[in-house]
Amino acid sequence: MASMFRGAEVEVGVAYHLVVLCDEDVDENVPTPDKVGHSWLSCGTSTVLLHSAGDIGSALFTLELWDDRPPSLGLDVWPVSEVVRLTLPSGVLCVRQTAMGRIPAVFDVGEPGDYLVRLAWRADPEGLLLAQFWAGR
Repeated sequence: MASMFRGAEVEVGVAYHLVVLCDEDVDENVPTPDKVGHSWLSCGTSTVLLHSAGDIGSALFTLELWDDRPPSLGLDVWPVSEVVRLTLPSGVLCVRQTAMGRIPAVFDVGEPGDYLVRLAWRADPEGLLLAQFWAGR
């Protein structure tokens, strides 16, 4: 059974329904989800752009590092989720807020490398985001 190594939470600004999670050492622009045919996320090599269905001003972003694939999420709590692969050259993540700038070093996964990331979004009144990382073997 998988175990969580560590976690962090950060309050992020969600302007124009968008927020970006990316590696500190990468300046990568990805198209909006609607341009790639997805309803709420767009993924580059080291960057994920997330689109909120609701008009919220902020969200609590929870980031977790696991030793293996974490247990499944309940659809009642996290109605939308997706697993993506990211290459993290530094292993340190930042958040880019569309209108409020960058929040540096929000989470450190430890080792640089390839990671699988389960992303989940809940845009009810308070707005919640989840990113669960584990080694992308």
